[in-house]
Amino acid sequence: MMQDYLWLQTLNTWLPWFDLSLSNPKFQTHQLYLELRKFEAQVMASTPAIPEPCQPLDFHRLYDCFNPLFSNLRNMLTLVQQDSVIEFEFDTSLFERRRLLRTLVKDGHNLSDRRFVLSARSNISSTELNELFPAAAKLSSNNKIVEIVRNALSGVQLTPLPVAPSELKPMQGTAYFEVDTSDRNWLEMIENRDALALHVDTRVGDLEVMLYALR
Repeated sequence: MMQDYLWLQTLNTWLPWFDLSLSNPKFQTHQLYLELRKFEAQVMASTPAIPEPCQPLDFHRLYDCFNPLFSNLRNMLTLVQQDSVIEFEFDTSLFERRRLLRTLVKDGHNLSDRRFVLSARSNISSTELNELFPAAAKLSSNNKIVEIVRNALSGVQLTPLPVAPSELKPMQGTAYFEVDTSDRNWLEMIENRDALALHVDTRVGDLEVMLYALR
């Protein structure tokens, strides 16, 4: 969590500078190089890592100066994004016939420190989906889902979230639900390396679902 806090602090500090610099056609090349080097060093500080000695700007070799800088920034920002959010897509092949979606949470034991959030989008509003989805959906291991649905048992609890988690880009019409990873059904699914199954009854029509592991 501290690493996420440092990353967000760095990004929020620098966003105004990026906005103003992009809109300033008179911004000097040497000043741009200096500020980007500062930004690079601050991003590295949340990794943690120590930057290489800063090479002076050579106006006769601008490509050689800026290209490694941009490449390094792109790599670091990509790693931050990938590390913060892991996506799990659901197999939809059984949804039309059995209203069943399945996915596999690989390396579940190594993700025990993460929050799991389910996003859902349908042909109804996100407000309606927030109210309806927890009652219409059953989340459990693939081995137990038939028993849970047939006997109207409780699956893994899904708690509606008022807004999208800060790690995710908010999507219009999408509802978000916190997955209770302390639930016995979830823990058994992880322990047995079983697939995760989601059954959604006909009260929810067309459906797009994604599972996220957030740090």
